[in-house]
Amino acid sequence: MGATSKQYRVRSATELDLPGLMQMRARAIDQISCSEYQRKHIVLWRDAQILDKYRELVQLQCLWVLGPVGKPMASSGLRLSTLELVAVFVDPACLGSGYGRRLVTKAEQAAASYGITRLLSEASLNAVGLYQRLGYSHGKKLATCDRLGLPCREMHKNLLPRQTQYQVQVLKILQQLGIRLDYGIQHKLPIQISPKRLVSAGNDCFNRPLKLTAATVRAWRKMQFSANNAGIELQIVSGYRNLHYQTGIIQRKLDQGQDLTDILKVSAAPGFSEHHTGCALDLNTPDCQALENEFADTNAYHWLSQHANRFGFVESYPQNNVHALAWEPWHWRFNRKG
Repeated sequence: MGATSKQYRVRSATELDLPGLMQMRARAIDQISCSEYQRKHIVLWRDAQILDKYRELVQLQCLWVLGPVGKPMASSGLRLSTLELVAVFVDPACLGSGYGRRLVTKAEQAAASYGITRLLSEASLNAVGLYQRLGYSHGKKLATCDRLGLPCREMHKNLLPRQTQYQVQVLKILQQLGIRLDYGIQHKLPIQISPKRLVSAGNDCFNRPLKLTAATVRAWRKMQFSANNAGIELQIVSGYRNLHYQTGIIQRKLDQGQDLTDILKVSAAPGFSEHHTGCALDLNTPDCQALENEFADTNAYHWLSQHANRFGFVESYPQNNVHALAWEPWHWRFNRKG
């Protein structure tokens, strides 16, 4: 065995991992020994053109790996459109390391965070034993993989026991507001968890107390200082909001007679707002109306577009975003740990 599973943490895959992941995947498939698979099956599977599918999973942060950047030793993924566990591969040099178990567990936790209660998998026949040990069930008859035509087992697992009290609470609130329980799946948004510790970041532009994570405060102050040096004044409109605050936003709009579909185009459902994390900021600049698209025409937005990434901030909801949410040029999230 080349490495122990304790050396690496499970992390989201990046574009830099994809070439190495493709190579690892090919090695893993070449090593498969199963009486049901002829060599032609193995070659078809190994040579399938799936890079674009992996790239889509990376963009959605639904692909996880273990190993150094650029050289993954194992991978797992989650396909939201089919509620399916995918891309579970372990480098032959790491068999027996526990990597596969750790990555399947990560995918299950992520699935539960999207509100998925029953996770599916088209398991290759060599992996059926692993899935069974992890609590997956399957029918008696062999199936055929839709994408490659390979023999497989259609397996499934009930994820209700994996849901935390917070996740259950979120789903209850969705039900009370009349929001579909598959909201997270439809919008490709996981349930957002509030951090254990928040710190004061002073007041927002409306003189309301502002709280964020400590790392976000540090990054924000560095970014604000840099912007000031460039003649740009950045102001915070809002930061951390808890589950009940977000629920109140939706409920007030409903009470005003607004249509729920229209509300959810501009406001994330309770439990799915990045503001719950303490890492998201709504920003503005003087002489600009807060939380309006006119912010995109300001020097402040153009400066952020060019420089915010240096400080760890990303624009969460750009134009034509994968979440099918309205463009929010003012909404930026700190996306680094520290």
